[in-house]
Formats: sequence, C-alpha cells, structure tokens
Amino acid sequence: MKLLLFRFLPAFTLLLFALTPGCGPNPPSTGRQPALGPSVSPTEPISPPTQNGSVAPEDRSLTADEYIRLGLPADDRPWSSPDMLKAFQVLTGVSKKDARQLPRHASSNSGKLFARLIADDNLDFCRNPTLPLSTRLAAGVEYMGAFNSITKLYFAAFLEKKVDGADVLELSAATFRVVTVLGALVDEFLPTIPKDDPSYATRMAGLQKMKQGYAISCNGALITLTERGAYRTTDRIRFAESICNSFPAIVSRLLPGSRAEIVLKLDEMNADPRLKELQPSLGKLRDAVKKAVDDVK
Repeated sequence: MKLLLFRFLPAFTLLLFALTPGCGPNPPSTGRQPALGPSVSPTEPISPPTQNGSVAPEDRSLTADEYIRLGLPADDRPWSSPDMLKAFQVLTGVSKKDARQLPRHASSNSGKLFARLIADDNLDFCRNPTLPLSTRLAAGVEYMGAFNSITKLYFAAFLEKKVDGADVLELSAATFRVVTVLGALVDEFLPTIPKDDPSYATRMAGLQKMKQGYAISCNGALITLTERGAYRTTDRIRFAESICNSFPAIVSRLLPGSRAEIVLKLDEMNADPRLKELQPSLGKLRDAVKKAVDDVK
C-alpha cells in the first residue's frame, strides 16, 4: 500500500475545518510517528510486506467480550463518533501491548468486531437529513479523524507483519465510504456560505485543495490494486469490488484533469495482462467511474 491514500486523510479533515469552522474538535493523534507520518513525502512509496501467496500473520486477536472489558464499544450496534474515538484509544493500548491482538478481518475470534469497525451503518447519523447540518458535519469530522488514526495504527502493524494485508485493504475500502459521506456533507454545506462572507474566497481555495486531495487518494487506490507482490489477488479483487460504489462518487468530485487521468489509468489497467485476474472487477469499477464522470459532464 502506498502512502498516498493515508497521507490524504488528515489533510481532508483539516480542510473540512477550514470550510466549516467550529464544527468539531481536532482529530486524535497516535502520540507517535508511524511510518506514514508527516515527515514522509506524499509521493514516496512505502514498501509493504510481501503477501501474495503467503500465510497470514498469526491471529492473536481477542474475543468481543475481552475487547469490551478493555473498553471497546459493543459490536452489536452502530458506533457513533465518540465510540470511534474510544475505539482508537483502546486499540492504541492493544497495539502497544501486542499488535497481533488487534481485531482481524474474517477472524473466528474478532471478525464480527472488525466488521463493526468498518460497518457502513456507523455513518447513518451523518446521513440523517432530519438532523442539523452543523451537527452532522461535526460528527463526521470527529469520526473521520478517529477512523484515520485507527487505519494508520493497522498500517504500522502491517509493516511489522503483525496484521494481514486483507485487514488494511478492508479499512482502506471503508475509508472511501467515509470520504464519500463527508464529501456529500460538504456539497450540502457549500450553498449555505454567503458569497459576501469575508472567508468565502479562503473557503473556496480550501475546496480546490480538498479536490486535489481526492485525486491523491484515488491514485493511491489504483496503485494499491497493482501491487501484486504486496497483497493476495483475492484481497485486491475484494478491494476493487468494495470501492465500486464509493470510488466513482469521489472521482466525480475531482477537478476535470484529474477525472480524465483516473479514467485513463483505469483503461490502461483493464488492458494490462499482468492484471488479468482483476479485470472483471476492474471493468466494473471503470464502467461505474465513467458513468459518474459522464453524469458530471
């Protein structure tokens, strides 16, 4: 997994603050500099462990009851933004003790809890049109900050071969769903800004930077899909299918040149014989992206 996707998320959150001042607290910090910290160039790749065809790291994850006793929210209900912040705090402690005890995708011990961590219905609060927009934005920004920190926690563990590539890719796919929901909230908020507002020009400049951040994120995802030596083919196929709804919505918000670039790259990937096994899923992703781009035009 390249750094591009994860570098984008904190910047996106900060740009939301620029667009919507006073809408929530700062995103949490891990308290340490992981491998994907701000000192690394946003275009510099990080070499992940080789995963293709390899055995997954040992699953030492705990049961749901054990995580709940540590303070993690229950897995049988949606998690709110405060729940996600609490999850980040608890999982940070777990990771410091033994990152192999982090919840894992499809694990017999912790699979249901991991599924709750990335569940789409966690975001239903932000989608509820009966709630004030400012409240939904504040919750969304807080949620995204916590989720981003958890994702970086897993990526640091992945580099140490203590969690699996599938765990990282599932979190990455969920990240696109979070970004899509936050992007829709920004779209809803923008028309409410008076054009004579003294901060209007600054906010619009922030919006352009946010769209550039979208492009970095989308390019990072496409690079990930090509990393044959880093992730198993089955996991990359599932990743491509998992982002088939959220990725096109994000591409549709890109600046025109970046939209054209993503479409071109998807065409190239669908013609690349090295990606033959992924191409049924890549074809669906390309078609969905092209439809979203055509709808914008």
